[in-house]
Amino acid sequence: MRMNRIERLKKSMEGKGEFALISPGSNFYYLTDLNIMGSMERLFLLVVPLDSEPFIIAPELYGESLHESGLEIELWKDGENPYLSLKKRLNLKNKIFFVEDSLPSVMLMEIMKNIPGSKFHPLSSIISSLRMIKEQEEIEYLKKAAYIADMVFKKIIGEDILRMSEKEIASLIEEYIQDFGGDSKSFDAIVAKGKNTADPHHIPGNSRDSIGPIILDFGAKYRGYCSDMTRTLFLERVTEREKEIYSIVREAQERAIFKVLPGIRALDIDKAARKYISEKGYGEYFIHRTGHGIGLDVHEEPFINNVNPIPLQNGMVFTVEPGIYIRGDFGIRIEDDVLVDNKQVILTKAEKDIIVI
Repeated sequence: MRMNRIERLKKSMEGKGEFALISPGSNFYYLTDLNIMGSMERLFLLVVPLDSEPFIIAPELYGESLHESGLEIELWKDGENPYLSLKKRLNLKNKIFFVEDSLPSVMLMEIMKNIPGSKFHPLSSIISSLRMIKEQEEIEYLKKAAYIADMVFKKIIGEDILRMSEKEIASLIEEYIQDFGGDSKSFDAIVAKGKNTADPHHIPGNSRDSIGPIILDFGAKYRGYCSDMTRTLFLERVTEREKEIYSIVREAQERAIFKVLPGIRALDIDKAARKYISEKGYGEYFIHRTGHGIGLDVHEEPFINNVNPIPLQNGMVFTVEPGIYIRGDFGIRIEDDVLVDNKQVILTKAEKDIIVI
């Protein structure tokens, strides 16, 4: 499967460039099935030439980790100059390279110095189109990650979260993710109580405010694949205004999800949610895109915003997460992971009726 992905990458490079340089991260894992951990201050690359076999150039201390990769490995020792080795191995000028977007600039400058006259473009311009369409194995992992998030949510709402701080709840979420079989969290959980819910990316603090809304936004990783789910609950009581805005956000999400079909543009999904919220008089309070792709990264293509014309295809998986945020008062967000499979398939299934704890 991994070699098939490399061949598909090569196909995408045809007529555009001769080499791809991929450093450890999600793209590296996608193409090699190798999850390389640790600081990357040493040059470590998967090199994919258009017209020959791929190889890995890596520090010698990673030799054992790469032993069963099935790829040609070129190891370099501390004290050696790996950039000269790369130059010798490629031995060319005036070529076009696709380079991992997250490659440290100091490494890119060294590569550019040793391969003069060449052009360098971001790898995302060609690999994102491959990763957007999930294979069946990837979909199964995404379903499992979503299931774990659902189980964590059920467990959390049974805890005494009224008296817990945001930080304590976030820590508990991470603990439960592993208890239910997740590799790790997809990202640092967002837990916001009271007025903090008006901040979409609130960092959990010591707030124990136990009256009003609480937003739980979290996800699990399973076999490297992410889930991302948000639910808004209410502690002790829910006001009529909070009920009204909750119902608007929920209806906006349902309208957006209903639009998810092959061939529909990403921007039309955003439009469905945004139009409804605007009609209800809260358009200015919906301050972010409607969703984003999920996979090996928690934020990846396709992005569900008001300018992305890309048509949806079977195998795409993304979030749908409208929200209304009234600064100084409160916010509401509901988020699910959605698969395109001839229709819309909601992967996260946690309760969305109003819950008062």
